[in-house]
Amino acid sequence: MSIKKILIGTTAGALMLGAMIAPAFAAAPNWNITGAWDLNFVANVGAIGTYQHHMDVTQAPNGTLSGTGYYIPAPSYTWVIDPGSMISENNVHINLHYTAGHPTTWTTTVDAKIDCSGYLSGTWKDNQGDSGLVTSYNGTARLLQPKGNLIFVSNLQPCWDAVGGGGVWSSYQGPPDYAYVSPGKTAVYRGREAAPIYAGLTIDPKDQIYEDQGLFAFQPGETPVAKFAKQPLKYDFVNQYGTSQSGFTSS
Repeated sequence: MSIKKILIGTTAGALMLGAMIAPAFAAAPNWNITGAWDLNFVANVGAIGTYQHHMDVTQAPNGTLSGTGYYIPAPSYTWVIDPGSMISENNVHINLHYTAGHPTTWTTTVDAKIDCSGYLSGTWKDNQGDSGLVTSYNGTARLLQPKGNLIFVSNLQPCWDAVGGGGVWSSYQGPPDYAYVSPGKTAVYRGREAAPIYAGLTIDPKDQIYEDQGLFAFQPGETPVAKFAKQPLKYDFVNQYGTSQSGFTSS
């Protein structure tokens, strides 16, 4: 079958998508972590063990963080996020102290990063001599997009925050392991900037059918989904043919 679908852009330099969401020019986009999170605090120094905490956090426009949390197995152990907590690019810094359960002088510092999928992972330490790793298992950060009408994309990667990726997820999955890999590069096609979306390139060795696929996705940023869904959105697709022809697609 061997079909390569080309997503056509409208300007030179790199693929640009008119989608009523913004261009991402920064080396690493900002994220919004406002919401409910569940975190595993794994202590490998001090009181060895895994401690599950819940956190409700609010992020201000300037990146400062506030909120509350508690120890999930014993919710009476509560804590609050202190001043000085903030997010910069994909780096999260949280200072907290207990308000009940432990003495209020018991403080903890968290330094974590947001990965491509919007999850948190990093390190923590408290003033009692305990420290270790922290990871989130519930909760997802959202990309912050500046206001504008276009997304500027010059780097196609299976990652929301790739440099030059404009907050776009672009991938190809094929046999044998169907891992997420980059589909390639943006390029001029038929006089217009374009990005490849591959499918039907390689037959699955077990099922003997084409099961490979390409994904191209973006997030609406801070625009509410209901509002975003009402906005006009247009894609231009052109199919390149292989051994089995496929019809031209445009929408």
